[in-house]
Amino acid sequence: MIFDFYCPAAKLAVEIDGSTHWGDEKRTKDEARDGWLATKGIAVVRIGAGSIYSDLRGAADAVIRQAEARISADSSRQRPSLSTTRSPAGGPPLPLRGKGR
Repeated sequence: MIFDFYCPAAKLAVEIDGSTHWGDEKRTKDEARDGWLATKGIAVVRIGAGSIYSDLRGAADAVIRQAEARISADSSRQRPSLSTTRSPAGGPPLPLRGKGR
């Protein structure tokens, strides 16, 4: 299955919806697909393409917050935090750069 972005640690799929998703037929297919993914434990976040163009940082922050919430809620497994990333050499986590980080 193809997503615009998928975070396996959070079981979170992100879909950027442009004008091709506005029709009733496509919306029905999207809802059915989202429902099927939910049965597999995968949440889907849909973001309008306009939001990406007008407020990329806000859209990214919203995805990060949802992913972190899903990871925190899953206390049965140990998962990495989204607020850090590994160095290229596999060393200790490094803080992500960006606004508010």
